[in-house]
Amino acid sequence: MFRGIVIALVACSVATLAVTPFRDVLLDANLALYYLLIVVWLTVKAGRVAGFAASVLSVLFFDIFLVPPYDSLTVHDPQHVLTFAMLLAVALATSRLVDGLRVQTALAETRGQWSESLRSMGDALLSAENADDVRRIGAQFVGGVFGATAWILAPDFLSGTEADPRLTLGMRKIADTMLRQRSDAAQAPVSSAGVVYLPLRARERIAGVMLLVLPALPVRSARLDAMQERWLQTASVQLALALDRVHSIDLASRARLAEKNARFRNSILSSISHDIRTPLTTVAGLAELLVQQLPGASAGADTAARLHRAALRMDATVTNLLDIARFSQHGIAISSDWAAIDEIIGSAILAQRGAAPQLVFDSEIQGPPALVKLDALLMEKVLCNLLDNAVRHAHGATRIVLRARLRARSLHLAVIDNGCGMAHPPPIANVLAPDGERARDHGGLGLSICQAICEAHGGRMRLFGRPGKGCCVMVALPVSETLPLAYGDDEGDDEGGHHAP
Repeated sequence: MFRGIVIALVACSVATLAVTPFRDVLLDANLALYYLLIVVWLTVKAGRVAGFAASVLSVLFFDIFLVPPYDSLTVHDPQHVLTFAMLLAVALATSRLVDGLRVQTALAETRGQWSESLRSMGDALLSAENADDVRRIGAQFVGGVFGATAWILAPDFLSGTEADPRLTLGMRKIADTMLRQRSDAAQAPVSSAGVVYLPLRARERIAGVMLLVLPALPVRSARLDAMQERWLQTASVQLALALDRVHSIDLASRARLAEKNARFRNSILSSISHDIRTPLTTVAGLAELLVQQLPGASAGADTAARLHRAALRMDATVTNLLDIARFSQHGIAISSDWAAIDEIIGSAILAQRGAAPQLVFDSEIQGPPALVKLDALLMEKVLCNLLDNAVRHAHGATRIVLRARLRARSLHLAVIDNGCGMAHPPPIANVLAPDGERARDHGGLGLSICQAICEAHGGRMRLFGRPGKGCCVMVALPVSETLPLAYGDDEGDDEGGHHAP
């Protein structure tokens, strides 16, 4: 302020000295316009303070040195008072208008520079290949525009192995709070202790937090003006879109890679399974022939029987592998049709009796007989896998029961054995689920395929067991339609149900 007054005093003094020799020649109107020109020039070059000071000084110098009586504030002609007042008013108004124009010009230049910086940042972000590049480019441009230090923190910045030592505990807490906000919450910069925080909101998530340290601003008023806030919000939207773009590209790349790996895995799995099945069928046939030809009490017959059982189990495993390859590639297509529960159970039991002649298989169907709509082939595969799993792993079992209970809107199936049981039943995971959602220990291929088929039907499967008390696998399926059956020979059956053949 003092500098502007001094500049105005010097300029008006020099201008007055330059025109004093011609004061008797020049008209008062010309001298007034001369001083108006000085006021405008000072306002443009030195600012508002110099312009206002020049307005007052020009009237004083005009009165003292250029209007008779000279060297005095006395006014000889009363009209000069009006001239002085008009000169002062015009000078003040002109200086104000010129200063406003000067400020607007400076703002326009600043906006142009900031728009150019946004364009340059956008061009640089187009070449960013990952989120780290986007954060680095954004911090560089934002910090350069404000002449300050800028950071862009990732959503998982707290879980990093090495935290940035420049981030204080308060900065981390405020940034973490912003990251926990909803993605549709209001977006506005927050100032605290000389630091400006702004969340980067993408379409469905918060892609990060921008921190801007402004050391030039006093701590007590460390806030941005309206234009700076608008520019910062525009930059944050641009950065959020760039982060969302690289995130989408990364997800798409991972999805393509996962799909390619799945196709390759299924192709290898299918090829290996087909290559194994042919010699495996030969081994199983030869082992069965040996069992029929050798005497039943000989050691060779026992070995051939074991070989035959092992071949059948391996054949079941290969079948499961082929099912996994087919389901992974084409999905599980459910072909629902009317089916009798007792027929499905009977077919599954008949398929397992030859593999375990020492076990007693029994079935219990509770409730009246009825037809239900489901995929009979797939459900028979589920029951066969569950029975085969019980035969192989229920050590010491003498009896396996397959129980069915039909309710109004659901069908409950259970495979129960009286074997060794287990203390901690393994989780049953859908082997067709994405890798990130699949449990490492899913209880074997058979149970996993059963779980996938049950989920495709809209149902679920659970495993229970206790040491020495056997195991129970329960399957619950939703049933949309049922059709009651009336057998003529079921009149004497108990209300508790009937047995399948």
